[in-house]
Amino acid sequence: MGLRPPGSGRPSDIGDLSLARRQVTRNEQDAVQAALAAHGVVAVTGATVPSRSAPLAFVLRSGFQFFLPLRMCAAALDAGACVVETDPLMESSFGVVHRARKLAPAAQQFVTDVTIALRTWFTAIDAHRGAGLDLVDAVVAARDTAL
Repeated sequence: MGLRPPGSGRPSDIGDLSLARRQVTRNEQDAVQAALAAHGVVAVTGATVPSRSAPLAFVLRSGFQFFLPLRMCAAALDAGACVVETDPLMESSFGVVHRARKLAPAAQQFVTDVTIALRTWFTAIDAHRGAGLDLVDAVVAARDTAL
């Protein structure tokens, strides 16, 4: 199990830490860069990794840091990473993109299933936060409850 230091990290605490980033995550990367810049931090990209699954393995075997999507935090802890929640929280919007005309039944079912799964997950996280857990611990508890 990974390390959960007490409290949260401010973007200004990042200082000169070298960050790893993914090649094709413009939206997430822009959100991270904007949040850091708002705190006077100019992030130094020390490495670029090729895929969504690569950053965690890369960070665990190097001296680089990485901003993970919330869903990956529990897996990062399980893998032995030190996970620190940022304060303020860094957020990035996402959604499902599809053609403008009516979806095929299987595609519509996929959109419905994803919507329900996300609502359920966010509701579980909110419940755990209401019970006093910080965000990362609430994500782990929500994941463990769903298993």
